[in-house]
Amino acid sequence: MKSQLFAVLTGDLIRSSKLTSSELSRLPAAFSAIVKQVDLACNQPVGTTKFSIFRGDSFQVLTTPQSALKTMFLVRAELRKTFPKTIADSVDARIAVTVGTASHIAPNITESAGEAFTQSGHLLDTIPHNRQSLFGFKGGETDRELNTAVALADEITRKWTSSQAALFFWLLQGLTQKEIALQTRNSQPTIMKKIKTMGWQGISELLDRYDEIIHHIAPDGYID
Repeated sequence: MKSQLFAVLTGDLIRSSKLTSSELSRLPAAFSAIVKQVDLACNQPVGTTKFSIFRGDSFQVLTTPQSALKTMFLVRAELRKTFPKTIADSVDARIAVTVGTASHIAPNITESAGEAFTQSGHLLDTIPHNRQSLFGFKGGETDRELNTAVALADEITRKWTSSQAALFFWLLQGLTQKEIALQTRNSQPTIMKKIKTMGWQGISELLDRYDEIIHHIAPDGYID
C-alpha cells in the first residue's frame, strides 16, 4: 500500500529582535498571504498549504513535496518584503524542509505527527550557523546535491533587498518583465536590472532541478 508524502518546513526568524511588537503581530497575516501564494504559484487548490506559528517567532508549514522549495523561497522573500529594512537588519529565516509521511494532520499543524514533522524539527536543530536551510527526505536522508545548491542559493537570497524580494512571486507566476513592471508600477529597465542582480537565473535553474529530483522520489506524491 502506498503512503502519501508531505513536505514540512520548520523554521524560526533571524533577527526577530529587530521587529517591534506591532510588527511581530503581523506575522500571522504575512503567513496567510504566503500560503495562498504557494498554492497559486504551484497551481494547487487554495488551502492545500497550511501553517502554524508558535513561540512568537517560529513556524511550521505543511505543503506538497512538489511545492517545498518554492515555499522555502517564498517564506524568505515575503518576510523580506513585509518587513522592509536594511540588509544588515533584515528579517530572514532558518528553515528545515523534510519530505516524508504523516500519521496525523491536525488543524493546528504543530500538533500533527509522523516522520515528516519529527524529522523537520530535528533537522532544524542541525542547521549550522553559517547556513539558513537544509533539505531532508524520507528515512532521514539528505540530498547532497540539492543541499549544496541550496547553500549557494542562501548566499544569493540573503542579499535580496525588499524590492527584489517582492518580485519573486511574480517570477514564479511566469510573468514577463513588462507584466511585472505593470504590476509593481516600475519601469521595465528597472525590473530587468533587479531580476539580473537578484540571481533569478540561478534560482530558476535550481527550482527546475528540484522538480526533477522530487519527480524521481515520488512522481505521484506517494511512495511504496
